[in-house]
Amino acid sequence: MGTIAEKLEYLADTKTAIKTALENKGATVGSVPFRQYANIIDTFSFSSAAWYGIEWDIMNANGIMKRIGNMNYHASLPVQSLMRGCLLLDDGTVNYYLHPTNWALRADGITAAVHDGSEGQVMVEIPDHWLLFEEDADGYTKRVKLSSTAIAGYVFRPRCYVSAYEAALKRDTLTLSSVINTTTNYRGGNNIVAWDGTYRSLLGMPATSITRTNFRAYARNRGARWNILPDHVYNSIFWLYMIEYANRNSQAAVNNLLDSSGCRLGGLGQGVTTTDSGSWNTYNSYNPFIPCGSSNSLGNFSGEYGVAPASYPGGLTFKVPRYRGIENIFGHIWKWLDGITINATATETQIYTTEDPTYFDDTIIGKTLIGLSPRASNYYAEILFGATGCIQPKLGSIIGTSLTHWFDYYDQNTSAGVRAVLVSGNADLGASAGLAYSRTNNAASSAYAHFGSRLCFL
Repeated sequence: MGTIAEKLEYLADTKTAIKTALENKGATVGSVPFRQYANIIDTFSFSSAAWYGIEWDIMNANGIMKRIGNMNYHASLPVQSLMRGCLLLDDGTVNYYLHPTNWALRADGITAAVHDGSEGQVMVEIPDHWLLFEEDADGYTKRVKLSSTAIAGYVFRPRCYVSAYEAALKRDTLTLSSVINTTTNYRGGNNIVAWDGTYRSLLGMPATSITRTNFRAYARNRGARWNILPDHVYNSIFWLYMIEYANRNSQAAVNNLLDSSGCRLGGLGQGVTTTDSGSWNTYNSYNPFIPCGSSNSLGNFSGEYGVAPASYPGGLTFKVPRYRGIENIFGHIWKWLDGITINATATETQIYTTEDPTYFDDTIIGKTLIGLSPRASNYYAEILFGATGCIQPKLGSIIGTSLTHWFDYYDQNTSAGVRAVLVSGNADLGASAGLAYSRTNNAASSAYAHFGSRLCFL
């Protein structure tokens, strides 16, 4: 009885045996014979009590999803509640966990935590979990189910670690990092030395102006299991968020209250998306301006934290979004994904993906064609979904808006070619940004001041 299938078979046999024994003994529930409740047992799945999830109709434009499954789990969030900050060593060992409400301290609440890289990379642990993606035969109703335990047919997503911050770069060794470090060796953006000591200093900022190809190499410089954020891990984070908030609009206003069932309301706010292109260009030529670790006071939790960059045009204060310890989960700068490649032909846009790091490269070799996306940039009402829950928009989908359906934009280059994927949007995109925003119009060789990445240990 070692495999999952064997355990499920054992549970089914046990259920039948209990039912038969009770019926044979003439058991009752109150004065009603137990056999009259047989249909309840017949339809009850021992695994169904262990999942919770969301359901929606693709024609429903308001973005609100129906919570389904074990309703108690929607309040307790057995998977999401296990996401926690830690300092991870290069061999994948957790050096120590961070205090859940105060990342300045270790989990003991006494000892100071060190975020500069000397004691490990600042990461968020995502626990083992299982996901199932379903849709009705008519294609209109879709569901995502989540479990913290193995259920037959579900997709297993093993424990991994995602950088709490947008990735920095240790310049002397070209090693991708997740740190709070304001030394010149970790100068961010496009590494402009002349700006040190000025209002637009890049010290302490995430690294940008690096191609996806090089970001991948710099992550691997930390060790064989280190990568930039893979598509399937971003996919998990996306659905963990959607199941927790049951709202496709990730930019909905932050609401720290819970509903009458103890479930989340609102979203993560506008994020760092509220500047305009001209102001940002004038300020620092589209380089990052939110220091790594700005929202640390939120600990393992979600919400937004205000940051007012020195001398920013108009004196703007930006709200840094944080999801379960992951800072700037959308907005500020674009983030490259790995394990996903776009092949645009003269007639169609093909989406290829893989979860195998062996094939994390800039080709379609070793990857699976999972569907076709639209040929034009726009808002779309439907995602590819399928067996892996792909969040790229689906070819033939009706048009959405920034106020409907998935709420986020899709950038597509209609010329033929092999391209990479960036997600989340940047600081001047406003309502079009968000968790579902995808940009597929750049080759992996592109490098711009607002293109960054995130670190991941698999």
